[in-house]
Amino acid sequence: MVELGRSDSLIGKREARGTTPDPEHDTRCEEYVRLRLLTIAAERAALLEARSRGTYSSKALNAAQRRLDIEETRLQALGEHL
Repeated sequence: MVELGRSDSLIGKREARGTTPDPEHDTRCEEYVRLRLLTIAAERAALLEARSRGTYSSKALNAAQRRLDIEETRLQALGEHL
């Protein structure tokens, strides 16, 4: 998974370079994106729970939420290129 995380910025670029598509690589990338989106959903739920308990400041929770939103948007865009 770490390797896929490092290479996820390359998704779709192979086609732009004209190299041969690799269905196995695409399948692994799709799985990485799917699993990462599930992880983000769990992280978001944990943030909401922490917010309801008052565990962290609103500023800290908002910053974490923004990071999750950005990562989720990035992954959704990657998923569209698979």
